[in-house]
Amino acid sequence: MLRKLIGRHIDDYFRRTYEEVAPPDRTEIFGEAAGQSLQVLIYEPPSGSKEVARLSLHHGGAWHHGNPWQLSAIARDLSARGVEVYLPEYRTASRDGTSVLDAVGDAELLYRWLTARAGETPLFLGGASAGAALAVRALGHGPHVAGLVLINPALNLGAARLRLAYHLLEQPPSLSLEAFASIDPAESCRQGLPPMLLMHGTRDVLVPFGHIEDFADKVRSAGKSCELVRFAGYGHGFANEALFPRAHRKVVQTIERFVHKQVSR
Repeated sequence: MLRKLIGRHIDDYFRRTYEEVAPPDRTEIFGEAAGQSLQVLIYEPPSGSKEVARLSLHHGGAWHHGNPWQLSAIARDLSARGVEVYLPEYRTASRDGTSVLDAVGDAELLYRWLTARAGETPLFLGGASAGAALAVRALGHGPHVAGLVLINPALNLGAARLRLAYHLLEQPPSLSLEAFASIDPAESCRQGLPPMLLMHGTRDVLVPFGHIEDFADKVRSAGKSCELVRFAGYGHGFANEALFPRAHRKVVQTIERFVHKQVSR
């Protein structure tokens, strides 16, 4: 119960912090799961400007809590640069009593919704922390995907960290440790992935930087493009504009550069 209350407090913090300074241009329903409508916040480029790309970003929160407002400042700033940004909901353990595999299912719903609307504008997928794992696990193998954008991704966690997370994150009793561990795509990432951008803090204690270096090496060894950008001196969650404005600006600039690089190919 205490973990649920903490999760809800964190969710309220992000909503209060960003709903006035980074509101979406519109919202839509992208799917329904277990009778629950799932919403996506949409940030559009300025009227009359050229739309360079579309980017979907799943929020973090260890599949336990979190909401799309976490990434709304990034969406606001990227949309001003010509990228239409989608920030989707997905079900979480603290709010909905659901499992990590339910979150994967919600991410797959969004992927199908996005690709059904796909035109000629390049589509990029990604997220932060747990949301980055969703992007790789559920969304990274489609023909319409121009690239993956991953911010302090919860990838290549290792058996010990996965076991600890399983016991801390209030997963339903019906979900086995083996099923929970399947969320980590580090060993299944060798085929079909588009170019990847990884941004990670060198002082991240939740997902050590070395784990992400190893993940990047695995992707490259499979012959795939993977750019790893170090955020020296930062820990987990450095993209939060309210806490780390300088790192936030670097995140936005790095994503913009990566998107333009892939689009121009």
